[in-house]
Amino acid sequence: MVVTIASFKGGVGKTTTAVHLAAYLARKGRTLLADGDLNHSALHWPRRA
Repeated sequence: MVVTIASFKGGVGKTTTAVHLAAYLARKGRTLLADGDLNHSALHWPRRA
């Protein structure tokens, strides 16, 4: 399964949605969260927890 979360507008919750969806899917099996955002915002989520 491949899931893409995308929008041209910033601040609409793409990273939040992607991180939470990846966390949910990780409970079901192997999961990869690939961050294509030039600001690399998803990479900093584990440090916030």
